[in-house]
Parts: sequence; C-alpha cells; structure tokens
Amino acid sequence: MKKIILILIIFLCSGCLDYTEINSLGIISGIAVEKKDNNYEVTYEVVNTQNNNTEETTSKTYTVTSQGKTFAEALQNTNKSLAKEPYFSHIKVVIIDKNVDILDIADYILREDNFASNFYLTVSENPKDILEFQSKNEPINSVAILNLLETSNYVKLENSFDYLVAKLMSKTEDITIPEVYIDNEITLGTNYLYQGTSIKTKLDNNTQTIYNYLTSGKKILVKDNTNNSIYISNGKLDIKIKNNKILLNFQAQGLVNYLNDNSNFRNKDTYTKLENTFNFLIKEQIIDFINLEKENNIDVLGLRKVYYLKYPNKKYQSNILNTIEIEVNTNITINRAGSIFEVIK
Repeated sequence: MKKIILILIIFLCSGCLDYTEINSLGIISGIAVEKKDNNYEVTYEVVNTQNNNTEETTSKTYTVTSQGKTFAEALQNTNKSLAKEPYFSHIKVVIIDKNVDILDIADYILREDNFASNFYLTVSENPKDILEFQSKNEPINSVAILNLLETSNYVKLENSFDYLVAKLMSKTEDITIPEVYIDNEITLGTNYLYQGTSIKTKLDNNTQTIYNYLTSGKKILVKDNTNNSIYISNGKLDIKIKNNKILLNFQAQGLVNYLNDNSNFRNKDTYTKLENTFNFLIKEQIIDFINLEKENNIDVLGLRKVYYLKYPNKKYQSNILNTIEIEVNTNITINRAGSIFEVIK
C-alpha cells in the first residue's frame, strides 16, 4: 500500500499531474489472465485514488474484467470497461492460469511501450479470485503477492517477466513460476516447472526446499531422517564442463538448529561427523532433483545452458541431461564459532 501511495505522491510533487489528472488514470497494480474455451479473460486490479479534501489521499482498489478471442483483444475490451486511461507502468504481478501460453501474452506486452515488463509472473487455479480477494492485512492484493515473493527471495532480475521470456526463447533453459492461492489469506505455494510454455510438473515441499537452497541463497532449514537439522545459507551453485561431463559443485554455510542427542560441540569430531552427514544428505537431494529434471526432460538449474556454451557447435538435444555424466559435489561447512542449537531430549 505504501508503495502505491508513494507513486501517487511522486506524481503530485512533480508538478506534472494534479488530482484531476490522477483520477483520470486507471493505475493498474496487477493483472489476472485466464484462458477459457479458447477465449482470454483479463482482470485488472486498479488503484482508485480520490481527493476527499483532506491532507491525506484515500486509496482503494477495484477490479475490471473483460474477455476476448485473443489476449490483445481481451486487454482492449478491459481498457474500454475501465473507462479511464490505463496506466501500466507500475504493474507488480501478472497471475496466469495453467492454460495460458506465456509467449502469447509476451508477444503483446513486450511490443507495447506503455507496458512495464519487469513484473513477476505467478500461477493460480483461479487468478481472478486472487485479485478480487478481500484481505484483512493488505488492501492491494498484487502488493501482497509481491511481498510474499520478496520474502521468499524470488524477486530478482533473472525472475522478472522479460528475463523469463528470454529463457523461453533460448530453448536451452526452462523456467519455474510460483503458485499463489487463497488459504484465509493470499498464500505462496510451490513452483510449477515448465518445459517451454507447458507445465510439466509441480514441486512438492521437499523438492521446493532443494530448489530454494540451490537458487535463492536464502537461509533454508534442512533435516535428516533422525530429525537433526541445520540451516544452510549463502548457497552457491557452480557448474562446469570437463571432458564432456557436467561437474556440479554446491557450497554453503551451515548452522546447527536441532540435534537429537547430547553431542559434544567442543569436540572437533562432532562437527566433522555432522558435516559428513549433511554433505551426504544434500548431495543425495541434489541428485534426486536432477533425476526429477531428467524424468520430465526439463532443466531449471541451467546445466544445458552451460553445456552448450562450452560446446556451441554440438547439435542441440533437449534431453542432453540423460545422455551425459553428471557429477555432484557438495561442501557444507558447519559454523563452529557461536553455533546456536537446541538438544532434543
């Protein structure tokens, strides 16, 4: 909410726009796109600002929906229903359903000068319902989604819409898009994995954890099968090609969270044993994730990209991960100084 109000303050202080001009704009903060019976349905979440002759500007949102045979036609019809000049420069998120072809909407958005393309895509079973939801915590639903994405460390340049489209066009990289749904409040789910523009599978909680520590750098809780757990952070995935083999090296810092025994942390051997346990566990998890990629003939870790940058003259094979050797190594270093942990008795 504060972000939208700040935008309006900038408009007013710049001297370029007054309240009358702002009220003539439909400031779009989020868009929902659904494909039903070969038609597109587009919903805008619009920030409505009114001058109540007070020192403060009261803001709220409303939604406008229209349909069309194409995405462009649905947008044009929604613009007409808006009855204001649409302002797309501050779009935060676009929510699509599982039937929407990303390149269909990209073809229009990336050609339009008045459309910001640095927003973030999310997927929902019912995108329109997300934007129409009445939240108790955040009056602008697209801002609520953006906050969730920021908390999960998803908000970064390589996950913005234009970068996702570039990955799709490259053919060597596949993309992931997070799910949003309503569970009392708008909630962030696990990621959908795409092959091109089609969904191939969806991560469960375990594989989402693996993907997060491989790609986000965020502090992630990892447990072994005896309920011992550590936080790993500052994860770095390094991919190299040597002798026609993919070498995948993952290193991260670890911090003890829970132990189910009375280990002596003054003993160096305790750390060595713990590091060995979690290095083995995380290596196995990474191998499982790569096997998931192989089974679905997708690559969201960028292994194919690195391979074909190394061998640009080789004929492209989408299933290259199934044909060459992949070696995984891990280096998880448990923090010895000032470790914080709790012993479960």
